[in-house]
Amino acid sequence: VPRMDIVLHLGAHKTATTYIQRRLMRGKRHLQRNGIAVLTPKRLRPALRAATERLSGQSAATYRRAEAAVYRELITDAELLCVERLVISEELLLGSLRQICHPGTLYGDIALAISPVLEAIDGRQTTLMLAVRDYADFLPSAYGQLLRGWRYIAFTDDLHRRLFHFRGGWPDGVTDLRNAFPHAVDLKVWQVEAFETLEREVFHALVGAAARGLARPGGMPLAGPSGAAIHAIHELAKDHIPSTEEMRELLMAWPKFEGHPPFDPWTDEERAALTARYRADLAELTASGLCSWIGAGPKKAAA
Repeated sequence: VPRMDIVLHLGAHKTATTYIQRRLMRGKRHLQRNGIAVLTPKRLRPALRAATERLSGQSAATYRRAEAAVYRELITDAELLCVERLVISEELLLGSLRQICHPGTLYGDIALAISPVLEAIDGRQTTLMLAVRDYADFLPSAYGQLLRGWRYIAFTDDLHRRLFHFRGGWPDGVTDLRNAFPHAVDLKVWQVEAFETLEREVFHALVGAAARGLARPGGMPLAGPSGAAIHAIHELAKDHIPSTEEMRELLMAWPKFEGHPPFDPWTDEERAALTARYRADLAELTASGLCSWIGAGPKKAAA
């Protein structure tokens, strides 16, 4: 069986990951003709649920072994089809956004979250890819995503403080990834703020020359929450705990894309402090040599 390279696109959450996945899936046949297979949440998550739903009450280690078996089977299937490159795009491999609200950690244990796919990859040549985002924008957007897909969480003063003083950061995540994949060919990082100008380079890093034949997906990207939508959800919560469906409807009824300002819980001083922390972390990443930058790099892009 010919050697197959693996590209592991890890998100992060709220960094145009869904847009990237949709564009890859829309070009699935084109990519197949060029020897490239793609696995995204649309294929991965049902397979993982089917493998773990019967494990209720089992240990976390048992769940991870079942997930590793799913990834191993999908990777082996691609190799048997003589695929030259397998692109796996799944932001949950970094961990859950729930950790951001409790206990207030950006991504708590990446090594544990990524262990099933690491076990399945089993030493195959792998390139890691990760987008980063200004904490001042990432944290409110992540909060909105939790409302969209999980359960109601009141944006209390305590939550405000925990988010502002969150532990960890992008350098910690990159370090964890490098420690988990010590033999990775590269860890390519880009800033989501520059994605509009970097999109061609990002897709070339994902699928090589085949990127030229990828059409853009239709529809609007999944935006972060507007302030009006968050207000409407909190007003509804005064009557009853909103369901996920109700919150999703309100987020869609007051979309950020249609003139409603984004949800922004920060004072001017807090926003400036979070952005300063982000820029300092970009400089730390550059100095560490643990990753390579797609595009001009943070010194120019964040200036």
